[in-house]
Amino acid sequence: MKRLRGFIYKISYLFYYIISKKKIALSSTVLIGNKSKLNISQQSSINSYIYLNIADNSTFSIDENSSIGRFSEITITSKSKLKIGKNVFIGERANVRARADIVIGDYCRIAQGVSIISGQYNYKNKRELIKNQGFSKKPILIKDDVWLGAGVIVLMGVTIGKGAVVGAGTVVKKDIPEYAIVVGSPLKIIGYRNE
Repeated sequence: MKRLRGFIYKISYLFYYIISKKKIALSSTVLIGNKSKLNISQQSSINSYIYLNIADNSTFSIDENSSIGRFSEITITSKSKLKIGKNVFIGERANVRARADIVIGDYCRIAQGVSIISGQYNYKNKRELIKNQGFSKKPILIKDDVWLGAGVIVLMGVTIGKGAVVGAGTVVKKDIPEYAIVVGSPLKIIGYRNE
């Protein structure tokens, strides 16, 4: 019984630390692997009903005055990192899958329902089941002051330039220049921020 009480105390203390020091809502699920790092600025918040899974030897960091909206799901696989800069807003139901590193710069606006995915199944061998062909992965870099509209999908290996605006529902499969305004799938540049 004494051992069980010690275990419960440690778990309770962990929840207290996460909630009071790290600003993660009690209703969220947080899984932290062996030798992983969780760095959340005091001025940032992870809202309710979020699923956060940080695998072994991985890192999750979120800088000051940033927040992640409700019902979002964040998974960081082994030896990968997700770094979110300062003054970043991520809307509800975001889906972030860091199979390779993902870096989101400062002052970004990410609307609801956005997916950012730095890995995918290999699939080209028709004689082999897709589930047996492994994964490809490449990092994603989203530079400062980017706005991703609702439902945007960002795929592996891309860089979104500083100040770019990505219209709702756009699928990003290639790099976007600085201050470009893009829409659609396939992605099309329709102009640049120039004022």
